Amino acid sequence: MKKSVLFLMSALITFGATVQTHASARLDSLSLDVRQVDDIDLIWLYPNKVLEYKNTADFRLSSNGLLGNGTNEWGGFIADESSLGGVVGVYVNRPNILNTPAWGILGGFVGAYDPLESYTSIPGNDGEQGTSGPGDTISNIIDIFWAQNAGGADLGFHFNYGDNGVQSLGNWETEQMALAMGLGFGAVGPFSQLNVHLDYATDFTTQIGLSTKNHDNGVYSLKLGGLGQLDVNETNYFKVFADVSMDQDNMTDLDNYNFSDTTLVVGTSWDQKVDGGKGLIATGLVGEYVGSTVKGSYTDDGWVLLWDGAVEEEVASWITVRAGLEGAITAREYYTLGSPTFTQDTNTTPPYTGYQFSTGFGINWSNFVLDANVSSGSFESSVNHVQPGNGLFFNNGNLLTVAGMDLRYKF
Repeated sequence: MKKSVLFLMSALITFGATVQTHASARLDSLSLDVRQVDDIDLIWLYPNKVLEYKNTADFRLSSNGLLGNGTNEWGGFIADESSLGGVVGVYVNRPNILNTPAWGILGGFVGAYDPLESYTSIPGNDGEQGTSGPGDTISNIIDIFWAQNAGGADLGFHFNYGDNGVQSLGNWETEQMALAMGLGFGAVGPFSQLNVHLDYATDFTTQIGLSTKNHDNGVYSLKLGGLGQLDVNETNYFKVFADVSMDQDNMTDLDNYNFSDTTLVVGTSWDQKVDGGKGLIATGLVGEYVGSTVKGSYTDDGWVLLWDGAVEEEVASWITVRAGLEGAITAREYYTLGSPTFTQDTNTTPPYTGYQFSTGFGINWSNFVLDANVSSGSFESSVNHVQPGNGLFFNNGNLLTVAGMDLRYKF
């Protein structure tokens, strides 16, 4: 216990933060898609999963890719509330973060991000997010979950509300609302577990001061997906998943902008428990297609096939170490820009360069778990510059650079 306390204190004191994160610190450390491994971030696609993570305080110590220094984090609580008929979860200040392994590639290609990430909430898959256009820079206010077992299946709902107030530039006022439903089943056909989800999200944008043509022309996202697990034996299992999303961001009257896209994601992973369940090996493939159109301007279609692999091991009762690798096997883009001729673009750099390594750790202390994603560059630098007599962990006075941290408490 003393060792774990000392390690936790030294980690919190010496680690810095400079690298962007996209998911939970554990997923970032493993370089895995959220659908390839069991993780709390599954609740953002399958709200019925809150039943598996009940009685958890979940603090995310990074927001939009930076540690918040105590003022800009987000998080929530998931609790078993029998008086409310099930498990209830409430999160606040959740950022709009893009989170599948493919988004960095296809986002750079077609300008339309994968809207099937674990906690996206950008209705219409608005590629202009972060600019000063109508409906942009929407802040999430609250996420509410409710789930219970119903007739042998796990049923869950997720409601999201966001509001950007009235923006000073352009007098845009936008509200966003989303409702998602998830169902989890036991044995179904070849699957030992099967989960499905259906989501609908919409924006309502108004330009204050105009009496006519002052509303958006329809902004929405519709998502549908399934995730199944096939057990080979007690230690080996496969996960397979498929998701589709249809999006529209029609701002014709407000901004002469009419964007739509369709996204399809299919994937699989092979997971094996090792070392008596203390460790995990996972590897898989993710295929993704995004086709987008800006009416009167361009059409753009891109697809990518990714491979990823990861290991996770509880090396001591108080610490778990993780590492992962991901990269594109192939990626292509086909586009038109004022011409009916399609051009093939085989260049994947930028926005994506080779295979990327990731690593991180988790510290267990009583009912607390601190997960951290480590900057791969700082890790390799520490190993490369070991000073005899000082050791790996004391090189240059710093251990590692942490890119993201999550702190959870089980009650």
